[in-house]
Amino acid sequence: VGYEYIKGANPTLLNPEHPPLGKYLIGLSIKIFNNENVVLLIFGIISLVTIFVIVLLSTKSYISSSVAVCLTATHSLFIDQLIHGPQLELFQLTFFLLMLLHLMSYEMKNKIHFLIESAFFLGLLLSVKTFVTHFILFSTWLAVLTLFSKRIKIKEWVLLQVGGVLIFISSYAVFFIEGGTFRQWLGVQKYIIIFYKQAGINIIEFAGNYLRLIFTGSWKFWSDNNPVSHYSEWSLTWSIIFLAMVFVIYKIVKQKKRKNISFSEWALVFFIVIYNAYLFVIPMFPRYLLLLFIPMIILISIYFNSYLNHERKKK
Repeated sequence: VGYEYIKGANPTLLNPEHPPLGKYLIGLSIKIFNNENVVLLIFGIISLVTIFVIVLLSTKSYISSSVAVCLTATHSLFIDQLIHGPQLELFQLTFFLLMLLHLMSYEMKNKIHFLIESAFFLGLLLSVKTFVTHFILFSTWLAVLTLFSKRIKIKEWVLLQVGGVLIFISSYAVFFIEGGTFRQWLGVQKYIIIFYKQAGINIIEFAGNYLRLIFTGSWKFWSDNNPVSHYSEWSLTWSIIFLAMVFVIYKIVKQKKRKNISFSEWALVFFIVIYNAYLFVIPMFPRYLLLLFIPMIILISIYFNSYLNHERKKK
């Protein structure tokens, strides 16, 4: 499908259930490298570099930054994206990390171009997977973040939303070039909502299914009779990282002086909490957890560096 997109196919007529950007990237990889997986390696490298920079800006520690990169690079969900591609989650993760990095830069330097770049990466993020659910997810996260940010307030939140939606719409450029109208485009988005709604999955029955996967490696699949599937790449480290995340968020929230908590920590805490709530109510595949575990790894790396520095000062 990605290759057909690159050759000029209308993205609303061929596999329209997801936005087209991820498939364009896969098609571009086929056209340039004659291989659909090279683009995943490129995005994997970009994501690791971005993780390193995020942790370095937050901690000033090369050790903590390297630990975060190492834990990410060896995580089975991250490796799975590289060897069992092409999949869309790695694109989504990379754009999220780049958006977070530019939000941090805007918070620190108060330069408008960082905010505009954040909106750009938000738009790319929204252009990879189902728009409506992810727009609600990230809009909610950014709205909560305005309560704990010095720079990001209502005006900035609106700019992020408008910029993100405009980039998302532009990913359908071929549709509009071929004469499609905005009203027809809205009809496509309505079709996508109806498409997923017609699946008829009992959300209540699958509530919390992701926790079962994290702690046991098995989860209930939503095909006939809801069989239990096992993810072969699961390991006990999933449970350890998740429990470490719960401990870290508890310690951060418990601290009364908010000024002692960095913007990046608050941003990650709220995203992790909101994404957990999102995963709790949706039918899922194991790969959906990539966007949960990598932010958790980053937060844990930042927090324990702060904790060690605090203990050194006490001595």
